Amino acid sequence: MTTPIGGGFKSINVTLRKSFDLFANFRPIKNLPGMETKWPGVDLIIVRENTEGEYVGLEHEVVPALSRASRSSRKKGSTRIAKFAFEYARKHGRKKIHSVHRPTS
Repeated sequence: MTTPIGGGFKSINVTLRKSFDLFANFRPIKNLPGMETKWPGVDLIIVRENTEGEYVGLEHEVVPALSRASRSSRKKGSTRIAKFAFEYARKHGRKKIHSVHRPTS
């Protein structure tokens, strides 16, 4: 499922996300039982919007060997992923949620 760099066809991953509206990138992170680690007791879940922002697929070549990608996030997408995270937290007894947004540069 790799996409050729610098041309070829549209990303298969982005196409699948958009076609099936797979908006929630859900990543549980937990220490494995019996494994000694530098940070014991880790129990996180990262929920990331999967169809907007960097995943919107607005890219073009400015000059040979230089490409530019645009990000785009809508209120609808931001609200939907926040609701997903809050509903998951409520259903599973999670007490805290942190929201992180990457500012435009």
